[in-house]
Amino acid sequence: MTESVRPTGFHKVYRATDDRWVSVCELRKGDQLQGPDGPLWVQSLTKVPGVHRVYNMTVEGEHVYRVSTLGALVHNNTCKPGDGTDAPNGVDFDAGRVPGPNPNNLRQRAVDTPTKGEGGVYLKPESGRTKTGSTNDFQKRYGKSPQDGIEVEIPQTKTGPPRGVDDSAYPWNARAQRRFDEEYIDRMQPPNVRYRDPNNPVSPVTQEKWEKFRHIFGYGDLPADFGY
Repeated sequence: MTESVRPTGFHKVYRATDDRWVSVCELRKGDQLQGPDGPLWVQSLTKVPGVHRVYNMTVEGEHVYRVSTLGALVHNNTCKPGDGTDAPNGVDFDAGRVPGPNPNNLRQRAVDTPTKGEGGVYLKPESGRTKTGSTNDFQKRYGKSPQDGIEVEIPQTKTGPPRGVDDSAYPWNARAQRRFDEEYIDRMQPPNVRYRDPNNPVSPVTQEKWEKFRHIFGYGDLPADFGY
């Protein structure tokens, strides 16, 4: 028996294959999910284009419930500490590899103290949401104290443009790479989680720059409207 469901890409589902909660966009064909009477297997995944009305549902207590007549186990809230899917003060993330297409193979980690001498993208709580930023040195940007706020670090992986890519129109540099990585991470955040400064509500990279130059920073295979 097979059945189709249409969750958002960021909804948490329990993946029995590796015993952890993951975003739906991380699932792959053949992954094993948990049903009430045994395993369920992912047969295929299809991204549905366009803008769609979606609804949030909160379940009291454990915040887990089952979807479809097959009963796949899903989660509606930040998962419990220790399961590898949240940072100490509530920034929601998936431990290890960044979700989505992730063409630059970014990886993320929860931290108590910002790392010295390493830069990239960071996530921190801000006004009940998740703020995305970037820096060339996590510790210099926010200091050593836990209250400084960095909860998740995503170190920079690229040291130049993809092989064969002409960057003469927009020369590659490490700072610009971090900004485009930041834009990718920002686009992966659900709109109800993504923080915007009320006085300057802009994204890390303008849509125009994303459309014209994303290929220089490893994101050329992603659509211009990726994440929006």
